[in-house]
Amino acid sequence: MGLFVHLYINPKGISPGEWESVYQESLTLLRAFPAPLMRIAREEIGTTSRFAYISDLVWDADTQEEHWRVAGDSLSGRHAEDFRLFRHMEKQFTTSFGPPDIKGDVLWAPTDCISYVDGNGIDLFGEKTQGYPYHLAILAVAILFETRFPEQCYLFGDIEPVQAGHMCRWVSKTLNTLLVTPICLDGQRLYRRISALYDDPRHAIERFQTLFRGSDAEGFESLLQYAERQAVLDVFMKELGRYSWLIVTARVISGVASHIQVEETEALHV
Repeated sequence: MGLFVHLYINPKGISPGEWESVYQESLTLLRAFPAPLMRIAREEIGTTSRFAYISDLVWDADTQEEHWRVAGDSLSGRHAEDFRLFRHMEKQFTTSFGPPDIKGDVLWAPTDCISYVDGNGIDLFGEKTQGYPYHLAILAVAILFETRFPEQCYLFGDIEPVQAGHMCRWVSKTLNTLLVTPICLDGQRLYRRISALYDDPRHAIERFQTLFRGSDAEGFESLLQYAERQAVLDVFMKELGRYSWLIVTARVISGVASHIQVEETEALHV
């Protein structure tokens, strides 16, 4: 168990130059983070060596292996799992099987895996932060990447909308740039993009429910507003119908949705 930050990405369409530029921006963010960040390094002392936490985040600077690593912060003294990002795109994505060849939207998942959060991409992060202060620094980097490459990646994990809002404003101020709200917190953008990936609206609704990180109320409101209403009700009635004591709730939801539809129809004729 633990708290995670994920950044799923399909690198197709990103140039090496664009990647390196965002890498440098991410370093700017990490170095500007209010709680000084740290990484693990091995120190040589005489004939012995030991592991220690240091403030220099860059490993193998100015080489093909250059990357940053972050495992915690020195202000709180708390640390968890190690996050890293390579400066050179080919180093980040080349595996023993060669560079990835991923086709299609990064949000897509096959219908038999539609409830899995990992989409049609590679998870750059995926480690545990345990909610320690450096969680916000990694969140800021993920927000930056989604802003720069909105079609190729998406942020996911243990994300509080209020925290995400604070970090969006901090990143915007630090880099003097406009940012987009992470798609997992934007019901309209998320559903409209997902709905184009599936022929069956029920599959689109299920995928939306998997990826949306706003409140349940916001998610339901977004679906009622942007999805086919009958498909939404069918999905929710099916889910609620599994629990006999919630059947009444299902009927209330259906009634409320019908009432909203009547009000909208009447408004159109005013």
